[in-house]
Amino acid sequence: MPDEVPIAATGAEPTLSLCPNCKALMEGEAKVCRACGLPTDWKRKQESEEEKKRVKKAGDQAYAMMLLSFCLVPFFLMRYLPFVAIAGAVGFLLVLVSVPTWAIRWWDRFGKIESTSAEYAKAKKTVLLIGVLTASLTLVLFVLQVYRTASTFKM
Repeated sequence: MPDEVPIAATGAEPTLSLCPNCKALMEGEAKVCRACGLPTDWKRKQESEEEKKRVKKAGDQAYAMMLLSFCLVPFFLMRYLPFVAIAGAVGFLLVLVSVPTWAIRWWDRFGKIESTSAEYAKAKKTVLLIGVLTASLTLVLFVLQVYRTASTFKM
């Protein structure tokens, strides 16, 4: 919906809108702007604003996912400290499982956005890199744990 300013000088309630192209004041939802002469496509403007919001949300979630993945190292190191080892192990496992899950969910929600935004391209690369790395780490640690468990039963 265009930005509207009510005018109280007349008995009727006419409104002024801003042109989506040049931001000039114009009456109501005119088809053509008097200032720039370009057609005003209100629906397209609204769709592009919604796309910008989705791209921003995708970038914000990718950044938060990256920050969460950085918590793997401190949680891993906490496992070797007395009194906080359990908290470190639990935190490490939670992050190790939640980041790849979040990456899959992110890709499902935002992966099909068609945008030329540099922010979106960076978010896509970040999610792909973090998702693949943490999923690979999860798989490697799982295989090592299975191998370690199997080798203890052979004795």
